[in-house]
Amino acid sequence: RVGRQLGVGIRHPNVTILAADLDEIEMQDLYESVDAFLCPSRGEGFGLPPREAAATGLPVIATSWGGTGDDLFEWGTPLSYSLTTAWPYHPRHPCCGQWAEPDVNELACLMRQVADSPRDNAAAEARSRRVAALYDWGRFSAAVLGIEFRSHCPGRRIWWSRGESNP
Repeated sequence: RVGRQLGVGIRHPNVTILAADLDEIEMQDLYESVDAFLCPSRGEGFGLPPREAAATGLPVIATSWGGTGDDLFEWGTPLSYSLTTAWPYHPRHPCCGQWAEPDVNELACLMRQVADSPRDNAAAEARSRRVAALYDWGRFSAAVLGIEFRSHCPGRRIWWSRGESNP
């Protein structure tokens, strides 16, 4: 029923289209109930859900475009794409820039590889550690503050709470 509402004609017992807002616990339950996380999007902001999925150890296949593509080689499998006109048939905005058109044939091959591969706990743990290392909130916020501080106070040093200095 949801697939028809979204205009998607998928009918397969192993495919569920989920169109809902989930809280943190429901997202964790979702990640724990699947074998892989697919994000073949045309455009994505930062890409938090694929990063969260990788942090749980899930194999992730995502379009290597936009924010999701940043560091994707570190924690997921990049999906090729071609750039196309975004919203080409929009009645008021027939040309709203570009978006990525994921390569569906490559996606099918990558999905088959994941399905045919046994769960690799060492690889799952490595994915989780890479995401944690790349997106540590304390380090990220300190770096942002450092950029802001340096732009207003060039030539001065700031000291982080961990006792580390950053020029």
